[in-house]
Amino acid sequence: MNDDDGVVKETAEMMVAKFEKYWEKYSVVLALGAVLDPHTKLSLLEYSYSKVDASTSESKLESIKNKLYKIFEYHSFKEQNTTTTQGTPTSNIVNEPKFSLSYCLM
Repeated sequence: MNDDDGVVKETAEMMVAKFEKYWEKYSVVLALGAVLDPHTKLSLLEYSYSKVDASTSESKLESIKNKLYKIFEYHSFKEQNTTTTQGTPTSNIVNEPKFSLSYCLM
């Protein structure tokens, strides 16, 4: 973007604008999948975010961690409140979580 050539400078500015647009809309689902992959884990995601955009990597990583905790809490709550009656699992409707799994990914 600091090039003297106007065409190169304009192209670089357009590329940065596109990058920032897509970086803001990174896929949470893909990031969660990467964390849950036994080969990847959170450390690789942390490294990748820091290389792509160090200024926002910490907040994005914290967001992913919070979503993972919400998903874990959701499934833990469901597990604790499921009872078996004659071999058929039934959910205790009175204690249903106040959020859905899709809420966890928002």
